[in-house]
Amino acid sequence: MDICFNLQSLNVIKAGDLLTYVALILAYIVYAWSVNRDLETWRSLFNSFKNDLDSQKSWLESEYFEESYKDKNSFDPYKIIFPLSFESLPEIIRRGVAEFSWISANFTNQISLFNERVFAFNDLLDHIKKAITANALITERLKDKLNNFGIDKESVGFDDIKKKVFEAKKSDDDFYLAEQVRRFNRIIHVKMIGNKSTKDKLHYLYYQINNELDKILENFDKKKPFFLRYKMLIIFVTIPLFICIELFFK
Repeated sequence: MDICFNLQSLNVIKAGDLLTYVALILAYIVYAWSVNRDLETWRSLFNSFKNDLDSQKSWLESEYFEESYKDKNSFDPYKIIFPLSFESLPEIIRRGVAEFSWISANFTNQISLFNERVFAFNDLLDHIKKAITANALITERLKDKLNNFGIDKESVGFDDIKKKVFEAKKSDDDFYLAEQVRRFNRIIHVKMIGNKSTKDKLHYLYYQINNELDKILENFDKKKPFFLRYKMLIIFVTIPLFICIELFFK
């Protein structure tokens, strides 16, 4: 069976109506492009935040407990702790994710709290640096004395260094700095980074946010509006619809 279309009937379509239709289609394409560009900016921010989390995992992925935090180098004034850096996080918080109804309010609260904890972490690092550099001579002397205690030897453990520092401070004020540095390091690791059971600390928030980010990025395309996901289909459907309106309802 042959099916024939009489294309001459298309002559009844007015040029003005056709131009209006084309203008509407172009406006739709521009609007869809604008919305999609904004969403892709969000995707880029989420990916950047995810990469930042991955780059900081050497600190945040580890768990620290009060009873088991026995790092002999925590007495060392030259122990290096790098600050945390999350370039995209402030922008995500500033823009807000309220427009994404499918992102939980809990995630919004967690990234805000995480951002505050990061600032507190870095502020404490700055404070430690000031305390250590307040008197470079004492710091250098203390480092030499700790080396004499064998802090750099594998055979000397945390309890050995702790006992020697406790005894030495009775006659040497330099070791008060060692205890102060140890206290700061314990606060950083145990109180600020913490572990899975210490809610609202950096380690706990790190895992919660990381898991939520994985879900967000995995479902990002699926959660885009219908008019973006099926843009070409919508355009093709409107073509016969426009022709039918012009032929039968004018």
